[in-house]
Amino acid sequence: MSLAKTGACWLHEHEETGDDYFTGIVEVDGAKVRINIFLNEKKAKGKQPDYIAWLSGKKAAKSSQGLQKIGGLWQKESKDKDVYLGGFLEIAGLKINVCIFLNKKKEKEDHPDYIIWKVVKDQEYRRKKK
Repeated sequence: MSLAKTGACWLHEHEETGDDYFTGIVEVDGAKVRINIFLNEKKAKGKQPDYIAWLSGKKAAKSSQGLQKIGGLWQKESKDKDVYLGGFLEIAGLKINVCIFLNKKKEKEDHPDYIIWKVVKDQEYRRKKK
């Protein structure tokens, strides 16, 4: 299994609630799509996602009200003890597995806080590189 960069996101703090949320852009089949990721406030069981991804409009939203749900993400820990989000996004009928890691190469304020990686099976990755 390999990872292919497919997008980026920025961490924000909600002005009223103080809750953290993400805004970002994901590329799916050549189209760039704006997304928002909010904490799953309705999580009641361990199997439910920690975060919910929503399809956003032209502007980044500050809440999920009126947005289309497109996926779920779970907080995980890598072998190197890095915390990341892993899960899926389903956009235009295409479901992709993703991982979102901290951007350790961020140098400027306008650089993304996190990088979104598509999880690619090795055979699919080899075909795309040719």
